[in-house]
Amino acid sequence: MRLSHVAFALAVLFCADSHGNALYWPAGAPCDGTLQACIDAANTNDVVYVQTSATIYPGPYLYVTKPMSLLAKAGFRPVLVAGSTISAHYTPTAGTNWSLAIEGFTLLDGMVIVQANEGNATVTLRDLDITTLNAVSTFTSGIGLRNSGTGTLNFEVADNRIHIAINNVSEPPGTYVDSASGFSGSIHDNRITSSGTQGMRGIALFPGATSSVGVYANQISGTLGYGITEFPYNSSAAATLFAVSNAISCAAQSGSGLALVTAASGTFDAQLFNNTVVGCNYGFGVSNTGALTGRLANNLFAYNAIGVQIPIANAAGFTNDHNLVFANANNYYTPGAGTITSDPLLRRGIADARLSSGSPAIDAADSVSLHELLNNTGSPEIDADGLRRFKGTSLADIGAFEFGDFSLTQRNVSGASSASTIDGAALNGMVNARPQLTPTRMAESYQATSNDHYTGFDYVSSHYRIRDEDSAVFSARSAFNVFAPAPGPGVLLHSSIAGTNVFGFGTQINDAYLNDQPNRIVLATHREGTAFDHPFSATYSLGNRWYLFESDAVSDFPNGLDFHIYAQDPSINAFRWIAPEGGATTYTVLDQLVINGEPCAQIYATPGYSGLNPHPVELRYASGLRRWLIENIDAATLPAGQDFYVVVDEAATVACRYEHIFHDEFELRD
Repeated sequence: MRLSHVAFALAVLFCADSHGNALYWPAGAPCDGTLQACIDAANTNDVVYVQTSATIYPGPYLYVTKPMSLLAKAGFRPVLVAGSTISAHYTPTAGTNWSLAIEGFTLLDGMVIVQANEGNATVTLRDLDITTLNAVSTFTSGIGLRNSGTGTLNFEVADNRIHIAINNVSEPPGTYVDSASGFSGSIHDNRITSSGTQGMRGIALFPGATSSVGVYANQISGTLGYGITEFPYNSSAAATLFAVSNAISCAAQSGSGLALVTAASGTFDAQLFNNTVVGCNYGFGVSNTGALTGRLANNLFAYNAIGVQIPIANAAGFTNDHNLVFANANNYYTPGAGTITSDPLLRRGIADARLSSGSPAIDAADSVSLHELLNNTGSPEIDADGLRRFKGTSLADIGAFEFGDFSLTQRNVSGASSASTIDGAALNGMVNARPQLTPTRMAESYQATSNDHYTGFDYVSSHYRIRDEDSAVFSARSAFNVFAPAPGPGVLLHSSIAGTNVFGFGTQINDAYLNDQPNRIVLATHREGTAFDHPFSATYSLGNRWYLFESDAVSDFPNGLDFHIYAQDPSINAFRWIAPEGGATTYTVLDQLVINGEPCAQIYATPGYSGLNPHPVELRYASGLRRWLIENIDAATLPAGQDFYVVVDEAATVACRYEHIFHDEFELRD
């Protein structure tokens, strides 16, 4: 399970009524009937865990009418039949604090709608896989969150995949928040697409009073009415918005990428940093003449009909700088300092707006101001792909996507050697590179075989080589995912030194980026000098430091070993996974919306210390499940609670999907 599943459930139970109970469906009474009956039987602040991945037939609506948590139990992804919607609503007395969470469901053709009629609501909607084919109003599609009461609304909408394919209602929303009394919250790490004839509002915000919202690391694409829009509908509302590292791509120059509507006598402060908008009618635009303050910085606007439009009435308090504005038919603004107008060299233009080598956007952002904004708002340092935002000497690129990380696969056609030489421009001659390594039985959507040995890198004649630590010959047709992260914060070489950082079975990592940071996602790979034919794991432990531990605990940790370390903030593509199978299988089934059903996924994993799994592991794609597995290569049982730190290179996944466009799952064999 994603760590967020556990962390959020515990937070709800702790912060809400301490007497809340856990119910499981299907199970014994009162959850031996329908899911609706189980929900109805739950008390306020209870948690209902759904422990099935089967299709559920609740009727047109599955109703939630009280504060509670409705969660997919770890290891399950329940599916609501097409035509079913989750509808939650609650009407307490004014001033009542209450919370609601819905997480982990797939809706084949439906919506998740939350209506807060009174009280102070805290709502969390995460890890939902939603397709909406039919809408009955401009509020009901994808995720809708509305507060009609006098209390506060705080929300988090995160890690969801939403697909809107609507032809019958104008501008259906992907994610919609409307509150008469204002709101605060965040919308982040979502993947929102539209393929209908009606232009979608990807993220639509409608505050009726004071509001403060962070929108970051979302990817929004397709037929759009708006990518991200905010419209304070009370003329005296005070709105605050920061939108950072969002990627917006329109089909056929439809709609507006970033669109603000100012309140006539209110205030609107907008900090819009490092977004990419391509192929739209408007890249960025402002409507109405109300007061607008803030900054448009480090953004990339290309191939739009109108790139940037800042009316004179709004320009006095709203500055722009360090934006790349290219190949837009028109622009209506006065460019600020650091504006670039040359070709951004996008990877595949509008179809893939990530940067390619030589782009003038690389390292051209105002990195200091971006860092300050993220720090002041408590936001993670991630780009639109959920990977590190700052690289090199803590510099950032213009736009939503950060350039510099590379992935490749290394295949061993024959079993003739214990070393496999990598020949790739991202690593050749780079002695100070710190690549990561994960064995896989699915290399860029093609099957491979297992290699039942512990492996690491060495560096010989300007090339990295993958080595079996026991010097055994590689299995024929074995394969490995190789991640070459750009240098910078979070990428380092750790050396074990007896008497300094070696303590029993472990070695302590002392690095400023990792110290006092228990939530970092950490990968580690051994680099020879000396062979290390043992399993090892990463964990955060004593002294507020990260450690590497020998998982077989057969001897003290050796002196003089080197390890490549990669670390970053958590995101949809960087997470801690705790195996939910309970020690009953040789593998754990990953459930993450970017990689589910995606044989091209480029994944990296390092074991954590929770399960002490003393076995080599590999990745495998199970085409029947349409899921990725982390599996013990030697077929040993995976310990209960074994955790893994997982990083997904979404950019490499997208490139593989394009390059293998005619290679589909019908060709796969487990």
